[in-house]
Amino acid sequence: MSDAQSPRPRYKSELIYGLEDRPHFTAAVFAALQHVLASFVGIITPTLIVGGVLGLESEVPYLVSMALFVSGLGTFVQARTFGPIGSGLLCLQGTSFSFISVILSAGFMVKARGGGTDEILSTIFGVCFFAAFIEVALSQ
Repeated sequence: MSDAQSPRPRYKSELIYGLEDRPHFTAAVFAALQHVLASFVGIITPTLIVGGVLGLESEVPYLVSMALFVSGLGTFVQARTFGPIGSGLLCLQGTSFSFISVILSAGFMVKARGGGTDEILSTIFGVCFFAAFIEVALSQ
C-alpha cells in the first residue's frame, strides 16, 4: 500500500525528542533543574502556610527540611520498586494542599487547650501518621 492509499494520514510531529531519545547533557541538566525548582513550590508552600498560621515560626526551617526529605524518600521509593511497593516510574511525591484545613483544625484545637509548639507538632505528626494508613488501606 503506498502513502497515498494509507488509511491513516501522516502528520508532522512537533516533538523535539521521541520516546526513546536521550537529550544532550546540558539540556537534561536544565530540564532537571526546572523540575526541581517547580516542585519546590508544591512541597514547601503547604509547610509555610501551616507553620505561619499556627505560629510555629521557630519550627518552619525544620518543617521545610522534613517535607523536602520525605518528598525525596517517597520519590525514591516510587521510582525504585521494593516488592509490590512503588510504581517503577519517576513520580514526584510531595506534600498536599488537600489536608491543610484538617491540619490547621487539629493545630488550633491543641492551641485552644493551651498547648505549646511541641504539643501542636506532636498532634499534627500523629494524626498524619495514622491517617496515612487509612489512605493506604483505601487505595487498595
